[in-house]
Amino acid sequence: MYNFLSEFLRASNEIIRFSVKDFYLIMKQSTEDLTKHTAVFQNCI
Repeated sequence: MYNFLSEFLRASNEIIRFSVKDFYLIMKQSTEDLTKHTAVFQNCI
């Protein structure tokens, strides 16, 4: 039983770390895209 719990915790820890990293990358990417679009928009004015 204890082994199962520790394995489960380790697995969920991996998943959380993975999600945070992905979330960070997605946020970084969309921020860059937003910056590009804003620059283009400012050039049009």
